[in-house]
Amino acid sequence: MGEPKTDRDSELQAFTVVAWPRLLRTAFLLAGDQHAGEDLVRSTLERAYAAWGKVRRADDRDAYVRRGAA
Repeated sequence: MGEPKTDRDSELQAFTVVAWPRLLRTAFLLAGDQHAGEDLVRSTLERAYAAWGKVRRADDRDAYVRRGAA
C-alpha cells in the first residue's frame, strides 16, 4: 500500500533541492515578502509530501506543486 516512506522522503528531498529556488521566486511574487514566501513554500512542500504519489506521477512536477501554492 503506497510507496515506502524512505523512497518518498528521498524523492521529495531531491525534488526540493532542485525546485526550492523556483518555488521561492513564485511564492515571493505571490506573497510579496521573503519570509511569507518561505512559509508558503514550506506548507506547499508539506502538502506535496502527503500527496507524493500523485506528484511523482505528474507530467510536470513543478507545475503540479506550483498549482498547490496558488
